[in-house]
This record gives sequence, structure tokens and C-alpha cells, in this order.
Amino acid sequence: MLSDVIKKYGGEKMDPLDVYKDIFRIGEGFIQKEYEDSGSFKANPIAYYKNGNEDHGHFRIMFEDKFEEIYQNELVNADFCVMNGLTYFGAKYTSDRASKMCAMIFDIDGVTDNGLNNFFYAAFNKDFDYYPLPNYVALSGHGIHLYSIFDEPVMKVNEDITDYNENVKDDIENYSEEKKKVIMPEMYPVGLAKGTYIICHNELGIYMIDQHAAKERINYEGYLKAFGNPLKGSIKMLIPLTLEFPSNEFIIIKQNIDVLKDMHFDIEESGINSFTIKEHPTWIKEGYEVESIKKVLEVLISEEKHFSIEKFREKAAIMLSCKMAIKANMNISMEEMEALINDLRKCDNPYTCPHGRPTTIFYSNYELEKMFKRAM
Repeated sequence: MLSDVIKKYGGEKMDPLDVYKDIFRIGEGFIQKEYEDSGSFKANPIAYYKNGNEDHGHFRIMFEDKFEEIYQNELVNADFCVMNGLTYFGAKYTSDRASKMCAMIFDIDGVTDNGLNNFFYAAFNKDFDYYPLPNYVALSGHGIHLYSIFDEPVMKVNEDITDYNENVKDDIENYSEEKKKVIMPEMYPVGLAKGTYIICHNELGIYMIDQHAAKERINYEGYLKAFGNPLKGSIKMLIPLTLEFPSNEFIIIKQNIDVLKDMHFDIEESGINSFTIKEHPTWIKEGYEVESIKKVLEVLISEEKHFSIEKFREKAAIMLSCKMAIKANMNISMEEMEALINDLRKCDNPYTCPHGRPTTIFYSNYELEKMFKRAM
């Protein structure tokens, strides 16, 4: 359960009203009162809430002198989030209602136990200093709210607020692109089931890893990186490879031969409808040179009508990652399992293979205890 993950990292249950009083500094003069003019360099929280089986939520501007009353009468039993106007993009009257920000609040829907554990693991790990460590975590009906409180409220002049919102949105979008790596927690293999599934465990529960899908993901990200940033240099083939093609396929390869040369293939025409490959890139796996070269050319030919270098690299990486992966029903040693898991944890997206299938299935301690009737 999400609450179990929060407790694992030191979380303690608190009264929601005390949390919001801390976040918005109620009683310290930072929140606008109902009788004060708007835009007086104070903050106005906005409540977004939904009661019972309502189809949609509601907004309410919050004032300090009405905050507790509205909370007790309207929000105490609702699925809701109270936030400063500046932190909710698109909220009406933001420029009039909010000119000081006391906290940043992140509303995350659909988070799983594993996802929340990954977040906390990164937030508490100094190697991932771009993850904010929240002061509070609130569970909603379908996700979580992370609250990060500023040491001092941030003041913005009203006319700058729109620009500020846009800048923050740009930062978030760039942050998402640059920091999109998903963190997989550390886990410890205990064995291999059916020659295919690595069984692992840690303090959160039990994991089953499909060794073929996991190796596909590792290979895919490695090939994609190699295609995008090819290392200089190539390997000479002991015996040059000559391949003959139908006329239409020969023409397609000839039109895109520079793409192959940029990837460090030494490829030249060698007769009617034929090419000879004398050198290949260093990333091609030893023992699979001929098969890999044929697969790359096959993808190049298949992209005839709407060729794009990005799509070509993507398809070639997917095809090679599958062909070069560990197969199902192939027994591997404990050392090989540990190496596979370590490599998988380094991937940007370790939880799915390039085709979209899961690499890992997780059973939390709670789910296990529930299945064995040890918990309700």
C-alpha cells in the first residue's frame, strides 16, 4: 500500500488541518483575509475538491479568516488538494488572487507502490539531487499530493505572474525531458523459475523479471545510444561480406548509403545489384556480425517510402535488441542474474521492453500477505 511506502521512509500520520496551516503559514499574515483587497502581496490558496460520487471537482478561493470553517464544513471528507494560486496553472484570477507563494504542491495521479518507492529512493539519495524531498505527502482518492514548503514565501509582482507561470511550465517540461529516467529499486535475486523468470526480493516485496524482456530493454537503449552517438572506429571483417539484392532494394540502399557510412559501416557497390561490407561498427556483437548486418539493411529497406533517420534508428534498435537478447528457457548463473539486474537498473525505462511488454512484475508485502490471508 502507498501508506506502507510512506511509513518506510519515516512518514507519520498528521491532522490535515495542521498540515495546511503549516504550508500556508496561517496566522502569520501571509494569507489574504476576506475583507482585504486582492493583489496585496499575500497568498490565496485555492481548494480543488470533489465530494462523494460527483462527476467533477470544484474550485474555491481560500481566505485566512474562513480557512478553518470551509475546511471543516466542506473539505474534511472530500478528495481534495489545497494549493497556492501560482502552483495551479490555468486557475482563474491567478494574477489577482495570488502574489506570494508559500509552497509548491505536486498532484500525481495513478502512482503505484513501486513508483512511490522509486521517488523516495531518489529523493533521499544524494546522487539524484534533482528530486525534491517533500515536507508532506497526502494520499488522495486516486493518487498523492507532494508538498514542498519554502523557508520564506516567494513574492512576485502581479504583472509578472503570467510570465512566471509560463517560465515554470517551461522548466517543468524541460525537467521532464532531461530527468525522465525511471528509478528501479535495488533487489536481490534468489533463483530462476522455468528458465525464464528471475525471482528477486527486497524490503518492499517480491519481483519477477522476464530475463528476455529485460535483456531486450538493456540492448535497445544501448543500440539507440550507439546509433545516435556512434563511436569512432570500426572492426574489419575477416572475410568481407557480399550481398546481392533485387533491383528495387539495391536502389534504396544506394540512396541511403551515407546513413550506413555515418554508422561506421565500410560498404561499397561491388557489381550488379551487390554491395560488399568490409568493416562494421564496434557495437555489433561478436559472432552475430552477418545476422546483424542483414537486419540493419532489412530495416533500411523497409523504410523506403517515408524514410527518417530517427525511425530507422528506432526500428533497427528494436530488431537487434530482440535478436541479441537472452532467450526464454535459457538457464543463467546467479552472477549473470545480478549483472542483468544491475544493467536493467541503469536503463532510462527499466519496466518495459521495446515492444511494450513488462520486464518486471512486483508483489508488495501487503499483496503477498493478503493473498496468503495474513492481512485483510
